[in-house]
Amino acid sequence: MGGLPPWIERPDLPVRVPYDRQSRLVADVLRPLWLSRREWAFGLLVLTLAMVGRAAGGWPGALVAVGLLAAVLLGPPPMRRWTLRVFRHARVRRRWDKACRFAGLTTSNGRIPRITKVMDSPAGERVRVRMPGGLAVPDLEERGEHIAADLEVRDVRIRRDPENARFAAVEIVRRDPLGSRGVLAWPWRDAWRTTPVVSMWEPFPVAVGEDGAVLTVSWFDDNHEPGDEEEPA
Repeated sequence: MGGLPPWIERPDLPVRVPYDRQSRLVADVLRPLWLSRREWAFGLLVLTLAMVGRAAGGWPGALVAVGLLAAVLLGPPPMRRWTLRVFRHARVRRRWDKACRFAGLTTSNGRIPRITKVMDSPAGERVRVRMPGGLAVPDLEERGEHIAADLEVRDVRIRRDPENARFAAVEIVRRDPLGSRGVLAWPWRDAWRTTPVVSMWEPFPVAVGEDGAVLTVSWFDDNHEPGDEEEPA
């Protein structure tokens, strides 16, 4: 049984609204359209350019207009990476929505833990999630295995935001960044080519973590300076 989500978030109701025609419209039509809005916007852009090109020069003009758009978005490497990243992140949001609903993380208001930001990481994606009213990060952690199974990934690691308990940092692990063949090189192996001077005050890399991020170590903390010695107790 489902309910029509209200426009204003409110505490969970003891009785769910029946899954009527309006609820099916929201759940089966409007929500998928909203989650696929980037793809629909791109399709409308292609259709508009094709119609403008056809009006200007017939079908050859339509093909030229669509070809120019493809050349702009997929030609230069920066634009191609940006375009692919936009569609990849949109797919992550859709899969996350489905995974949370199958994992039973839907409130009676129809809300789920919502992704507010997606970033690429060496292991997969790192997302920032906002918990809806009535749910907390431990609820998300409890259903982490279910979400990982629905996403079909290696693992899902969830950590509460230390500054705001309503947000969580979620690492979607798709691959093992340390499982590639060969020897991992020190991150600063070729740094001398671009940065010949390195400050000892700055943290320096020493290893690569299991998520592929570079681990750093600082020789000095904020309260000590070189030459400082601790006084005996």
